[in-house]
Amino acid sequence: MHHPAAPVEPVPARAVAAEAKKRDRSVRIMQMPAGTCVRAETSATDLSFYFLVPGSGAWLLLAFAGPRGPLGPVMKELFEAIAGILRWVR
Repeated sequence: MHHPAAPVEPVPARAVAAEAKKRDRSVRIMQMPAGTCVRAETSATDLSFYFLVPGSGAWLLLAFAGPRGPLGPVMKELFEAIAGILRWVR
């Protein structure tokens, strides 16, 4: 079975952020334990995190959608915490 080769150079975080900005209201590039991350916020409780997968040129998307109302801010904190503990292991 033939698998397509990964891109020689990964798509830069700036390009991922620019693409996310087309859909999301708040986008920023940040450093997390798993490395460079693009954080995109669609609404008060909807977040996406894009992480560069080491050695592959690919990006991993973690997308979270929380409820509106009193649980919203707490769920957003939970989403941030989950994204914050992602680490790559060999």
